[in-house]
Amino acid sequence: MTPEIVHDILDSVTDTTCRDADELPPLHDAVDVEALDKLVNDVEKIEFEYAGHTVVVTEGDTHVSLDDRSC
Repeated sequence: MTPEIVHDILDSVTDTTCRDADELPPLHDAVDVEALDKLVNDVEKIEFEYAGHTVVVTEGDTHVSLDDRSC
């Protein structure tokens, strides 16, 4: 998985939940990170649950949105 998308996902989740990255479960427990890396530029949208939120990664973009803000 590209470090950029991993950092974007973790940054978005930590910003939204007001939690430190070390407080979050491992990302690979929520999504197959190797498959995500291969699919991220080939599909329009990838959606998965992580740390109690829905994470959406859009086509060719490392923008991540979450369903709600917890802070």
